[in-house]
Amino acid sequence: MAGNLDDMFSNKETCNWFKASIALIITKQGLEKFVDSEIQKLHANVGRACGNCFTENLIKCPTYGVCRNAKSCSFHNTPGLLPCPCPMNICDQVKQNIASHHRYSNPSWKNTRTELWAANHWEIAKCYLPPDGYIDVASVQDTDFNGVISVILNCTHFDKCFSFNIAPRFPSPECILTQVRQIGRDVRHTSSCQVADSDLKNIILKLQSLLTDPVSLANDPNASSAINTLRKLKNNTQFITPDELLEHLKDARQNLVKINDQSERRSKEVDTVLLEIDTHMKQCLQQIEESENEARERISKEGKEVLAQIESHRLASAKMISEKEKEVKQKALETEKIAREVHQKAQEIEHTAHNVEIHAANVFQHTLTIDKKAQEIGNKIEIIEQKLNETEMINNDLEIEDLRRRLIQHYNNTLNLVTLSPLNPSFGSATPIDNVYATPNIFRMQMNKPTLKRDYPCYSNFQKKYDQCKEREICLYKDLFDTNDKLNGRIFLQGDAGTGKTMFVAKLVLDWCKVSHSSCYSGEDETDFNDFASLAGFSFVFLVTLRDSLDEREIPKMIKEHIIDMVYSDIDRDKAYILLQRIMEKKICLVIQDGLDEWRDTKGKLILPLMVECHNKCTLLITTRPWKLADERIRDSQIDGLYLLDGVKDVFTLSRKVMGYLVPEKLHLHYCFEQYVKSKQLEELLSKPILLKIIVSLWAANTCVEGSMCKIYSILQDGLLKKVSDEVAVIESVEEFMSA
Repeated sequence: MAGNLDDMFSNKETCNWFKASIALIITKQGLEKFVDSEIQKLHANVGRACGNCFTENLIKCPTYGVCRNAKSCSFHNTPGLLPCPCPMNICDQVKQNIASHHRYSNPSWKNTRTELWAANHWEIAKCYLPPDGYIDVASVQDTDFNGVISVILNCTHFDKCFSFNIAPRFPSPECILTQVRQIGRDVRHTSSCQVADSDLKNIILKLQSLLTDPVSLANDPNASSAINTLRKLKNNTQFITPDELLEHLKDARQNLVKINDQSERRSKEVDTVLLEIDTHMKQCLQQIEESENEARERISKEGKEVLAQIESHRLASAKMISEKEKEVKQKALETEKIAREVHQKAQEIEHTAHNVEIHAANVFQHTLTIDKKAQEIGNKIEIIEQKLNETEMINNDLEIEDLRRRLIQHYNNTLNLVTLSPLNPSFGSATPIDNVYATPNIFRMQMNKPTLKRDYPCYSNFQKKYDQCKEREICLYKDLFDTNDKLNGRIFLQGDAGTGKTMFVAKLVLDWCKVSHSSCYSGEDETDFNDFASLAGFSFVFLVTLRDSLDEREIPKMIKEHIIDMVYSDIDRDKAYILLQRIMEKKICLVIQDGLDEWRDTKGKLILPLMVECHNKCTLLITTRPWKLADERIRDSQIDGLYLLDGVKDVFTLSRKVMGYLVPEKLHLHYCFEQYVKSKQLEELLSKPILLKIIVSLWAANTCVEGSMCKIYSILQDGLLKKVSDEVAVIESVEEFMSA
């Protein structure tokens, strides 16, 4: 009996349907072990629940697909089943992990029982089953073919278990899992229980293709056994025992009974709905008939009242019409009288109009005369306005020239003289800056803002970058202000303390004074940066010392406080400040901010002093120590030019100038000083002008600077600090001073 199923059915296509049903059962048995094993892995990944929370406790009310009405919810129907967080803070995270593994983020919460999550891994799998019909399923064996395939399709954990894409996007074809699920639905829900030969062959091929997937199922024993059984079923050879066949027949009969029961249940539901509709229609017809009778009675009653009101209104209207006729006759008589008066007035108006026309002609002629005179007056006004504009421009130019003259005088008075010795005021007589100025070493730097120097501990990592900078040495003002023949907007000049940044910008300002005021020009300078014509492009140069502007945030106000207030009297300062704003808007200016590292925004918001957008013709030259540029708030986009000032080019030329003013009587010993510096290996220290002046002063005072770097710097620091009082003391030897 089990050898040939064709002998069991008189209809070939019915036999094919039964084979298709058996093929689905065989395939489901081949997948059971694989799916159950993967669900156990998923169970370990999502975590174990506390076992005390119910599904209703974890689901918010309302939740789509579970409960709709928060006021009368059938899902949360008892006090113990209301939404609340897990007391151990475990189950909510497990629920979230389950949802994150659902391909459509919509688990079937009604299928599962949360209190069993910790003990039964298949309760986790039930979240990926279809929403209806699986509440009582407890294992993979209890789950039908459609449910097993749905778990694989809906759970993203299985994405890496197959060689194909489980959820391809349109217009790509459906994957084999979706195809076999549809096969299961077609076989299970067919009303004729018949399958054609070609369809049966295609069904078995699809199922075999699924079971032979190379990633996980090709080497699975259960899947291999199922493939062999399907092959026997396809060839119509003996593949199951009589008992197994009897079980399959029972399953098929149970499916048919279930389909029949569903049909009967739906038929009864339809009959019930039709009965309810018929009852409702009868009630509606009765209500309509009652409403119709009430409406007729109300219309009859209200109709009589309306007729009475109409008759009353008719009589009142007739009386009113009679009265109106009398009023109309009276109005007609009055109108006729008024018409005669109007005719008389019209004649008078016509006569007046003739007079007006004559007067208008006179007025027009007079107007032409006035227009001619007005045009003559307008021409004269334009001439006056033109002369006023010319006068205003002349006055404006005079005011600008006056400001430039005052500015040059201010710079010559404040910047031209410098004090050489930081040690002894008796040596510190004021000296013209040109007499002791030495050409600085200035290099153009890369735009990645390297800020380290040779005396820093990590200089070895910086050496390559520093050497690249030295190849870009600049010797002209043009190289400082222009890049690719374009004027830089914001320029940063960095250098360590004492390297000569302030001296350089002071010399730059004085050079601008030379080209702006011919009387101040004293011939060609022997140093580099002697292209004074490059400075002539700036109408004004404003120097702001930021260490003296700690209370200000805006550059124009800094200029007003340190320049305008110094060169103008109190009554002229407001007018001069307005002139300053106009100049910064319309003229090409250079604004020098000396010592950015010594300035802090009082509100803690700005990293640079504020320059408004309308002053975009101004070029900013900012001096600072290297560490300031390490601030991440200074972006590369804010830097148009980055330069390094690394002391002076010829330290012995500068030392000769300094010695000539500090100790002129020892100038002939400058060669001895050079030998002294070389013997003590102090050349590196002399590259910083401030240290050079101290060392020259100490040498002139017979103070030896030698030893370790720590000792040398101690001697230099003592040299700066020893002039607390005005008494002059002589140190015989460093050893004696150190022992004291």
